[in-house]
Amino acid sequence: MRFEHAGLLNSELRVCEPWPSAIGGLREHVDAMLEGGAGAQLGTRARAIHRLWERYDGRMHDAAREAVLVHSDFKPTNVKWTPDDRVLVLDWEFAWAGPALFDVGQLLRWDPPAPFVEGFVGGYRDRGGALPADWQDLVLLFDLFNLVFFANDPQRRPIRDRDVLARIDRTLAHFTDRR
Repeated sequence: MRFEHAGLLNSELRVCEPWPSAIGGLREHVDAMLEGGAGAQLGTRARAIHRLWERYDGRMHDAAREAVLVHSDFKPTNVKWTPDDRVLVLDWEFAWAGPALFDVGQLLRWDPPAPFVEGFVGGYRDRGGALPADWQDLVLLFDLFNLVFFANDPQRRPIRDRDVLARIDRTLAHFTDRR
């Protein structure tokens, strides 16, 4: 499902709060978190995330030009099959209009096995989805937005918090190692 603009959706799946750009809207929302609760949780990681997004800003904007229906919690536990073999996707309360790679980042966040990734990529492309050459880097960058949301949650959840910080550390190391 495609939209003319990125932004928040109303109950009729129409963009009710359009953003000039998906990345600009995300950055505006998340930068405040990085200055507040998420920043306190992340420490020096917050500055590293800022620098990383600045470094890849142009590439992220390019990859986010087309706004599509973004689930924002797209993971295997939210995908079910009906008795007649149709796919049913659950848990849409965080949906918005933005870059498709945002959901791909969530789906691949916890390093699924290579056959899962290959099956996803093949199925995505077979159904008309386009993946840029650097899609694997871009999904990591987009998923950092989700990870900052978790870090901003004032309710401490030790296992989740540990896992989120470890994923952020792996993402930052991935880009540090590429310099």
